[in-house]
Formats: sequence, C-alpha cells, structure tokens
Amino acid sequence: CPVDLGSYSISNVAQVNYTIHPVDDLVLVGSDGQFFANVSNANSFQWQLSTDNGSTFNTIIDGSEYIGTQTTTLTVIKPEVAKNNYQFRLFSSNTNTPLCAPLESNSAVLRIRVATVITNRQRTYRVKKN
Repeated sequence: CPVDLGSYSISNVAQVNYTIHPVDDLVLVGSDGQFFANVSNANSFQWQLSTDNGSTFNTIIDGSEYIGTQTTTLTVIKPEVAKNNYQFRLFSSNTNTPLCAPLESNSAVLRIRVATVITNRQRTYRVKKN
C-alpha cells in the first residue's frame, strides 16, 4: 500500500569513495615528497599526519612544511631525515551530506634517504654507506 509522505523529498547522494589511496613515497633529503589520492563524490579534503607509527593522527595546514593540505595532492616540502617514517592520510567528505561521516584513506609512509653523492663547489664527494 502506498504511504503519503506529504511534501518531503528523498534524494540519493553517492557515498565518498577512494578509487586510489595514497601510496608510500621515498625521497632524498632536499627533495619534496608527494602523496595523492583519487576520491569520488567528495568536495572537502584534509590531510593528517601521524608521528607515532599510526597510533594518532593530527590535522596539518599549509605553510613552510606542507602545501595542498586541503586538496587531494599533498606536498611535503623538503623533509629532513627526522620525518622518516611519518605517516599521512586523507580525510574526505561531501559537505552536501553533513550527516555522512568523513571517510579516511589508507595511510602512506614517507621514507627519507640521504644521497650518497654530495656536490659542493664543483667537487663531487662519494659518501660510504655504513
């Protein structure tokens, strides 16, 4: 039997979905790191950082260390060795569906290595690995 709903309308909005999750990135000291995610049905993005092996994540903002913290592509600006093994993930949502919780991506690890060749004043030095 049909039920009269009055003047209510029902709409169906597709869920936020990750078609590509961020992947680990390996960079040399002095080079930028980058993470990317492909997300469908989302219009709001926020990258987060974990410095404790993924136990806790905190929101990051654009500045001297990061660019693109509210987009699908995050750039980590010339990270130092101290940021080795930091983890990043993306929170995505659709602001048109505020009742739906944001969806988090898989986390990706930033790995940082020191180059084995150093060039300074037109001289090249080879560094022995320990």
